[in-house]
Amino acid sequence: MAVLVRPGSIDIYRARNGRFPDGPNLVLHLKDLKVLFVIAHEKGIPLYGIYTEDGRDIATEEGPLAPETCVSCHTGYKAFCVSGQCGRLIE
Repeated sequence: MAVLVRPGSIDIYRARNGRFPDGPNLVLHLKDLKVLFVIAHEKGIPLYGIYTEDGRDIATEEGPLAPETCVSCHTGYKAFCVSGQCGRLIE
């Protein structure tokens, strides 16, 4: 597993202030499953996508690979998640 942060967003990620620029900013790469969970932002709102390593969109309408499933967790844990970012950088 790897957490990838857009190079221009690393200071925002470290600050955990949720002020990400528009565009893709965060990726959770589950290497064993070859799946990428991507968080992009548009006007401060996080948008969720699920892709294979070759870029194929595998998001579904319902279930664990539905963007709404991401939303429910990322908004349900407000003490832990800020504007789509759950967790922190461990260096």
